[in-house]
Amino acid sequence: MPLKKILLKAGVNRENTRYTTEGGWYDCDKIRFRQGTPEVIGGWVRISAQTFLGICRSLWSWVTLGGTTLTGVGTNEKFYVEQGGNYYDITPIQNAVTLSNPFTATAGLTTLSVHAVAHGKQAGDYVTFYSATGLGGAMTATVLNQNYKITSITDSDNYVITTTTTATAGDTGHGGTVYAAYEIPAGAATEIPLSGWGSGFWGSGSWGFSATSVNPLRVWSQTNFGQDLIYGYRGGAIYYWNAKLTVLGQSATITIGSPGVVTTASLAFNDGDALTLTTTGTLPTGLVPGQLYYVVNSTGTSYSLALTSGGTPIVTTGTQSGDHRVSPRGTALTAFTGASEVPTIQNFILVSDASRFVFAFGANEIYTASQDPMLVRWSDQEDPFNWLPAATNQAGSVRLSHGSQIVTAIQTRQEIVVFTDTSVYSLQYLGPPYVWGSQIMGDNISIISQNAVSVAGNVVYWMGIDKFYMYDGTVKTLRCDLRRYVYQDINLLQGTQDRKSTRLNSSHT
Repeated sequence: MPLKKILLKAGVNRENTRYTTEGGWYDCDKIRFRQGTPEVIGGWVRISAQTFLGICRSLWSWVTLGGTTLTGVGTNEKFYVEQGGNYYDITPIQNAVTLSNPFTATAGLTTLSVHAVAHGKQAGDYVTFYSATGLGGAMTATVLNQNYKITSITDSDNYVITTTTTATAGDTGHGGTVYAAYEIPAGAATEIPLSGWGSGFWGSGSWGFSATSVNPLRVWSQTNFGQDLIYGYRGGAIYYWNAKLTVLGQSATITIGSPGVVTTASLAFNDGDALTLTTTGTLPTGLVPGQLYYVVNSTGTSYSLALTSGGTPIVTTGTQSGDHRVSPRGTALTAFTGASEVPTIQNFILVSDASRFVFAFGANEIYTASQDPMLVRWSDQEDPFNWLPAATNQAGSVRLSHGSQIVTAIQTRQEIVVFTDTSVYSLQYLGPPYVWGSQIMGDNISIISQNAVSVAGNVVYWMGIDKFYMYDGTVKTLRCDLRRYVYQDINLLQGTQDRKSTRLNSSHT
């Protein structure tokens, strides 16, 4: 009896039972199908021996004008730029303060109590200390002047950090004059459901019943404006990172005087540019590490600093030591000279490919601080700092009507596809006076998370809360033989963790 070749169907089908899937594949592990034939998926390769803090929730790679490949890495705790396998911290600074003798050590412990009046921080936030003197024993200046995670909050004026050094009986000092630069608040690693009185909005639910809300995990969006990076986390501000600063920042020489003069030999600044300084030692009196300053009296690579744009140049006195640098950390768009009605809160940001508008989705309206989760705002063309609509520019806004919040958006073809929690919109450039127009493309459509969407061959694919979809000009349900298998084994309360991009290794397992 001659042998007969068995032809197996390509793909895995879990919609049927093992028996009804006869002639096909019911299950697999670490394989993919190529031209109808299964093959082993290639393995993972560690791109770096280094680790970063937090769990990665956003990746974005680009190449600078100088040909350097960079990757933005947003975690729930930090934001980094990866270059050559090294991770460089560019997490924005929220504020900088001067502390007087803040440290108290206890012999035999690795923890330090820090006195900071009305600090306003929470456990998990990060702070960098500068210019501290050693406490007399094992807690040297080198130990103190580092970046630390706040371990716990004692009260409104005190918190605790944990070092890698055990204090000795000689650590009786308190650090002298110390400068503390606080980063923007860290976010949650997972969605944290909250319940009980006061957890939800006033009036949400029946009288006498507790409301339920969610503390969302930290999710970033990031995009390029030229070679520079625009980024921000969901529910936060928009930040700008100038690639010319490089991942290490620019070395700065400070001349003490009235006013003081800063020189960065390899990078020129203009009046009104915003920057911060770091040091491995001590800055001259009058300057504080992490404090936001504005360039004044610029002559290119030499300039003075002021506390406000166009303000009085700062007089520097005293002595200085160590390596000073213009910090490589990102700066809020609102801090730049000429910034006009930049959104102070947003849920997602994007730059249109051809027309070069910066978009903020789920932003606050102009002249208000209140967030509108259905509002789309865009900057003037080629100007990420001007968001105030006028007859002389193309800044503007549009409010979408179907849904309760904008989840995400993606660029494709000549349009931007916008997803709310219940619908899909198309944004297309029209030119003045309307600039951008919106059109609903599908209703009663869901998407499970900000990152659960991708473009391939000008077709948009995404994952909803109960099925998969595609958009090629019209919204269609995507046939999937694994749909039931996937959705029967998924925690929708953690749906915002779902994503379509490659994961990086982190310090977490």
